Formats: sequence, structure tokens, C-alpha cells
Amino acid sequence: MLVDSKVPHQTGQLLLSKLGLASLADLVLLAQQCIRSGNWEQARDLCSAGLSEFGSDPAIDVILAMVELGTGNSDRAGALLREVRDRYPNHLVASYTAAWMSIERGQSAAALQYLMEVVDRFPDYPGALGTLATVLMPGPSYRDVLAYIHRTLKPNTYLEIGVETGATLRLAQTAKTIVGVDPNLDSIRRSEMLGQAKLYGCTSDEFFEAQTQESVLENQPLDLVFIDGMHCYEFAIRDFWNVEKWAHARTVVTIHDVLPILPLVAERERSTKFWVGDVWKALWALLEFRRDLTISVVPTAPSGLAIIRGFDPNDAQNDSLRDVAISRYSEKLYPLDAPGNWPSHLPIAKNSISGWNDALGIVEVSR
Repeated sequence: MLVDSKVPHQTGQLLLSKLGLASLADLVLLAQQCIRSGNWEQARDLCSAGLSEFGSDPAIDVILAMVELGTGNSDRAGALLREVRDRYPNHLVASYTAAWMSIERGQSAAALQYLMEVVDRFPDYPGALGTLATVLMPGPSYRDVLAYIHRTLKPNTYLEIGVETGATLRLAQTAKTIVGVDPNLDSIRRSEMLGQAKLYGCTSDEFFEAQTQESVLENQPLDLVFIDGMHCYEFAIRDFWNVEKWAHARTVVTIHDVLPILPLVAERERSTKFWVGDVWKALWALLEFRRDLTISVVPTAPSGLAIIRGFDPNDAQNDSLRDVAISRYSEKLYPLDAPGNWPSHLPIAKNSISGWNDALGIVEVSR
């Protein structure tokens, strides 16, 4: 315990000495620990001590703003952050903290303004792009959407391309046949391992070249597919064309990373830590070349999820159309004018159970 709140007030210098804090940086680190553990008054005492010892400093003011917000005094928190931003217009910590404060207060427009200010100046500011995604795509995350799809459809066969840690693969625990494809299976966390899953340590192109529906699924069709592999659109298109050959009339294919929040994260070459690549081109190509399908896009953080159904096993699509689709979009640039203004031709579904059901073709029966 840092300081007993019942002990009489001590001078700032004595308090810092008692805690062994030799610098302002030490104080800020400890105050942040207090905030994370919910010790608001201890954090406030530290800031008061810091002000008496080191004088006014923006770091202390930002910490105090966090304390005020945590104790329910959002007006005071906002005033402190405005003072910092007035004195230090380029203080991104204050801007990002103001964004979080706006989110807590339900002020999405203000949060968006602060976050864009941060991202414009430093796209890799820790958490900024991810937070921006949650503001632009409120509601459940893509994993929540996938979990609902699994619970609702109860697929017998499930294929996932791009397993990463295995977190989404675990959602398929009720499926009898679970197949995961990823060239780097070492990334799968042991706690995420599924003993019954068939894991293939190769690229998706290599997988479909070497395997058959009989060898993988014992000639059963695919019920549910999640494509989340390479962040390049031609891979996603080829994956889609390949899984369709193993589909049936009720197959549902989902594709991740189809709704980037900014052109910056939608580029083919990675320039930011938060990056989704140009998988969005695969969605656009399917909308143009596969109008026989029913395609919906759920704006779910961090980068959208496409839900595709309406397959006709008797109407096989040839690979030449696939190659035309790939070629058509090779030079296309993401045209987003403003964050959250999704291109008008995209079939956006609500990020809610009713929206997911619409995308899945499930008719809700009113009681």
C-alpha cells in the first residue's frame, strides 16, 4: 500500500522520498499503476506531491485528468486536458486521452476528431488506429460475430485459412471436422489448441494444390469457412474460388479485413503496425463478378467481415473469371473520403443480431 489515506497530509518531498521516487517519470509510472488498480486517491496524492516538487507539468495534468474521469468528474477532466492542449497543441498524449474521455461520455464525434488528430500526426501511436476502429465500428467485434455464426449455424465442417493464434479456430468446437491452414503453426497458443482439428502447415495455395475434398473432408461439403490469411487480395480471391469447389447450397463463407478504416491501412505494402492490406479488393471483385451470390458486409471492429452465401454447386465458376477479377483490381486504390463513410455500393449490414441474421438469410420470427 502506498499511502494510508488516514495518515495526516505529508509534504510532497517527504511523500516522494518515502516512495523512493527520484524523478517525474517515476511518479508518472507509479500514478499509472494506481489508476490501473483503481486507487484513485493515491494517484491524486502522487500528482499533488509531484506538482509541489516538480512544478506544473503536462504529464501530471493528464494523469490528474484520468483520475477525475475515473472518479466521475468528467467536466474537470475535460478542463484539465483542454488546458494541456492549449499550452501544448502537439501533445498527442493529451489528445488521445481526450479521445478516450469522449468515448466514455458517449461523444463519438469528439472522439473521432481527437483520434484523427493523433493518427494524422503519428499513425503508429499506441492503440490509436485500433481505438479509431471501435469508434467507427461500434458494437461487437468480428470474433463475437463469428461466435454467433457458429452457435447459430452449428456447422458440421469448418475450414479456417489463416489460423494465427488459434483464437477463432476454437469457436468451431461443435463442428465434427475442423480444418486449419496456416504456414506458421508455431504461432498457435497451446491453450488455444484443438485436439480434434486438422492443421496444415502450408500456404492456402499449397493446401488446395495438394489436398482434395476427399482427403480433407471425406467428401463432405464445407458448411462454414473463415478466410483470414494473407492480406493480399489475390490470395483471398483464390481462396474463395477454391473453397467454393467444396461448397454446397447452404455454405457460408466469411472474409475478414474487407472494410479498412483509412486508406493508410488499406495499402498493399505495410506502412503501419495496424494494417489490413488490400483484401478489400477481393470483396469489390466479388461484388462485380459474382452477382449470383448474396454478399453482406458487417462493420465490425477492427476491419469488417464479409458474409457470403447463395452458392450453386451445379454452377461451377471457371478459373478464367477468377483471373480476370484479380487483374481488374490490381491498381485500384481505396477511395474512402472520410472515416466511417463507407463506399455507397457496399452492402452494409447492421452490426447486431438482426443484421447478422439478415446477412445469414435467417428469418426472425416475432413473438
